[in-house]
Parts: sequence; structure tokens; C-alpha cells
Amino acid sequence: MSTSFEARFSTSKLGLPQLLHNLDSAFKQCNLRFYGTIAELHSHRGWPTVMSLEFLNVDSLAEAASVARNWWGLGIECISESLQEEFGRSDVIEVYFNIFRAPDGKWTLIYLESSRATVYRSQSAHAAQDLTNLQIAMCQAGGFALSMYDEQYHERSPLLTRRGVEVAIKRVAGDPRRGYLSVVASLDEISHERARELAGPRADEVLLAIPGYVVVPFLRPQ
Repeated sequence: MSTSFEARFSTSKLGLPQLLHNLDSAFKQCNLRFYGTIAELHSHRGWPTVMSLEFLNVDSLAEAASVARNWWGLGIECISESLQEEFGRSDVIEVYFNIFRAPDGKWTLIYLESSRATVYRSQSAHAAQDLTNLQIAMCQAGGFALSMYDEQYHERSPLLTRRGVEVAIKRVAGDPRRGYLSVVASLDEISHERARELAGPRADEVLLAIPGYVVVPFLRPQ
């Protein structure tokens, strides 16, 4: 599958076994099905990259944690049952999670899906909410303070920072033609008031999620 949109996450304090254990529960919550395919990832300018077409099959994410304990990163393939309801059995329903080490040794996460899925989310309030729910669930499971979904652009850093998130919110709020964007941030990282300030003319679109996160849902055009 050619992926072109991604949700990057900040780093987690969890070790890989606990992180994958928590993500396993979050996958079920988000109607994502893991069928046992993983790949070893290597760093290419800091970005997770598959260097070999030899994928491994495991029985569970717990086994994946054991297999990948000495890897720099691992890729996990899932089927999105939410996307399958719209697209049927096509490659659009294939989504990927890349889990890899930041320079400080902590684990970070990137979620990838196709541009067709993004267009669908921009046209459907239900599908847009499905993405927001996924971002919140992954943040809660992994202890990630930030998540930002936008178009792939490999000239930037794969690591998500508060400054990068704030710049993106201001950019898209000022000109909705500059891309699709969905941000989930812990209130400890970006307050509701700060998010509204960054959103400027679109401040009223900024939401508070019950679990203690602020949501900037700029997937749907004004």
C-alpha cells in the first residue's frame, strides 16, 4: 500500500513489552485487527524504513515484543474494520503502526494510512471522529502527550514536538487550503485556551475531550 498520511506521536516512557500490551487493547477498542505480520525497521535519517521484504509472523503482540526486543523499530500491519465498512476489501483498509526508538532511547509511534482514507475522513463527520478516537486511544495507551495527523513530508523530523504542533495549527487555521490536520494534545502539554489562541479564526472548532485532551479537528474544510 502506498501511504501518504500519517499520525505522529510524541515519545512514551513505557518499555516495549508494556507499550505493545497497552496498544493491543487500544487496537481492539479502535476496531483494528492485527493478524500477526511484523517487520523490522531501520533508521534512515531518523525515519523508520523497511530494508527487507522478509516479514515475520507472530501469534501476538506479546510475542512481537520478544522478537523485536533488540530491534531499533518494528512495523505492525493491521486491518481497519471501520474503513472496511466504507471501502470493502481493498488496500485502503490496510493501516500500519511504526514503533521505533527516538534519539533518547524512548519509543515513539507513527500511524499510517492512505490518502483515500484521508479524503473519506474529510467528507464524513463519523470517519473524522473515528480518527480522533484512534489518536486519543493511542495517546492514552502509550502515554503519548501529543499526536498530529497530516500529510507525510520526510524532509522534517519524525519526532513530534509541541512547537511543531503549534506551528501546524496556526498554519492550517490561517489557510485551510494548506492541508488536512488533526491534533490531539494532553492538556498538560497544550491548554484549551492556548489551542484556541493558535486556532485564531477557527477557535470555535477546538474541542475538549473527556479524557483530558484538547482536540484540533481540522480535517474537514470550512
